[in-house]
Amino acid sequence: MLSHRDDPVRSWSPRLLVRPEEPGPATVHGARPHGRWWPVLTFWQVTADVVAARSAPDGHGHRYEGELGDAWRAALEGAGARAADADQPLP
Repeated sequence: MLSHRDDPVRSWSPRLLVRPEEPGPATVHGARPHGRWWPVLTFWQVTADVVAARSAPDGHGHRYEGELGDAWRAALEGAGARAADADQPLP
């Protein structure tokens, strides 16, 4: 999973409408984002934070464009290795 230490929103999900997210690691300043959950309100707050976090330079905040190629390549290579291992007979 890609994650920047200065990203205010490490995960987003429509589930935030009806239940809180699982606690994640603290941010670079030691705060846990969205510490108190309110139905519907927290969803919209986090959604707005994702949009605002896009104003950071590439490689910071919620800007992952420059890292996506390498992340996909690593994920697909890992999946290929697991598939190749699955084709091998057991000893």
